[in-house]
Amino acid sequence: MSAGSVIVDLAAESGGNCEISVIGEVVVDSGISIYAERNVASQMPVHASVLYARNILEFVSLLAAEGNMRPISTTRSSRGPASSVAVRSSTPDGRAHRRVAI
Repeated sequence: MSAGSVIVDLAAESGGNCEISVIGEVVVDSGISIYAERNVASQMPVHASVLYARNILEFVSLLAAEGNMRPISTTRSSRGPASSVAVRSSTPDGRAHRRVAI
């Protein structure tokens, strides 16, 4: 492998697939990083949720920055404690587009 490569040892908790894996540490050998975290699979949903939330925030921020969105109501979500905001997107001449629920 070339320098700068990264190995993620998913089996580190049960002995590992790399001889030099150390649980909970990133070992660098010959420019190759070996990541051996405990229970990597349990960390994936958190990262996926954070990335999804960031994508939605950036998307809505771009629309709002152009002045094409304005809140029309705030409603309580039926799926949990978080609230959602319904917005109406409009063209520069004031014609309304479809509603978007966030």
